[in-house]
Amino acid sequence: MFSNEKRQRERINYVYSVMCFKKIDGSTKEERTFVSRIELFDISYGGIGVLSDKKVGIGNILVFNLVVNETVRLEFKAEAKWEKYEQGVYKVGMQFIELSKENIMLLHDVLTSAKRSKRK
Repeated sequence: MFSNEKRQRERINYVYSVMCFKKIDGSTKEERTFVSRIELFDISYGGIGVLSDKKVGIGNILVFNLVVNETVRLEFKAEAKWEKYEQGVYKVGMQFIELSKENIMLLHDVLTSAKRSKRK
């Protein structure tokens, strides 16, 4: 039995709402305003799964902030690797790109916390 699973890292169920503010065309690199609330449904060191009411488009990049606290927001970029439309919403698998040290540290904290709460 073969799996078509391409993920390199374990995904953790993680429900979180973020505001996306920019979309970068994957082929032309043209930046556009793309204001949309997206719902994260899973997360890993490599990427996220999101739900969006707007089409993202495979190869396109979304730019969004994860709010750490009232004063700290970290910008993330993620490229759409797959997308399907189901029941009125786009389900999109996205891979992080250009992660900074701060982004990786935040991801580590989020994943560690999510794993702990999963065990309870």
